[in-house]
Amino acid sequence: MEGPGWAVDPEPYDAFEDIIDGYFPLKTSIGQLLTRLGVDEAIIELSYAPIVHIPNLPHDAPVPLNVQNGRVGLIERMWLYAVMDLGDVTLSGTCKWHWLSGEHDSGQFDPKTRLAEPAFVTGFAKLDEMSPALARSGRTAHRVTLDPSSLEGPHAALNSLGWVHGALRGPMVRTGLVSAATDAIAPSAQTGRRTFLLTSD
Repeated sequence: MEGPGWAVDPEPYDAFEDIIDGYFPLKTSIGQLLTRLGVDEAIIELSYAPIVHIPNLPHDAPVPLNVQNGRVGLIERMWLYAVMDLGDVTLSGTCKWHWLSGEHDSGQFDPKTRLAEPAFVTGFAKLDEMSPALARSGRTAHRVTLDPSSLEGPHAALNSLGWVHGALRGPMVRTGLVSAATDAIAPSAQTGRRTFLLTSD
């Protein structure tokens, strides 16, 4: 389905809910999630997740029960586009987080940062219909390509799916960077066609 300034992939993405493991680097935990779901890409969202960053801790070492050094903080909300290629995971997206010490990062979330405990996540992926992670909400999503110069593109995409309302997540682009979000997790202005996920919420 397509028109001037927009195109919709008719194959839907399914909503899922799951728990990702803490204790190991976020990139590792997301890779475990993708493997468990049986997919090589997913849109993932989480919020209010405690985090810890301990310098020089080996990537395969768990978080110590008593954190003597490093820093602790909180992910307020995070949006990720995760892709796994030959076992290597690339994380792109936006995140709003803070450290309890008041320290500030360079504007990029370090994927070596660990969740201090398991976290509940929601998201969208092309799942097997028998997947235990399928959300009960029945929400779906579609990959859409939009031209920023077309004001009617998002509405036309919604209409083509027979939806009254929806939300854009993205852009779905493999930058390998998780950037700081400010007041909202939303795509920044871009030139040229960009790919997003249009969700039924």
